[in-house]
Amino acid sequence: MIVLPDTQSAGAREHAELVCRSVSNTQFTHVGIENEPITVSVGCATAYPHMGGDIHHLIDEADRALYQAKMNGRNRTSVYSAGIAEIQ
Repeated sequence: MIVLPDTQSAGAREHAELVCRSVSNTQFTHVGIENEPITVSVGCATAYPHMGGDIHHLIDEADRALYQAKMNGRNRTSVYSAGIAEIQ
C-alpha cells in the first residue's frame, strides 16, 4: 500500500503508472526468471473528506481496482472511483 496524502485520483494513477513502468523496465536477476519480464498491476482508491474515514472501505475499493487491473492483463493500473473501476 502506498498512501499519497492530498492526491486526487489522477495523481494516484500517474504514480501507479510510474511504478508499473519502473518495474517493467528493471532487469531482475533471479533463478528461474532471468529472461521473463516482471510486471505489476496496481489498484488505486481515493478517500474524500465527505466519505468519512472508513479505512476498511478504502482498502476494499483499492482491492476491487487491483482485481480489475489483474483481470485485464499484465502491467495495468485501475482506479476505483464511485463504484466504477477505470482501467489504464
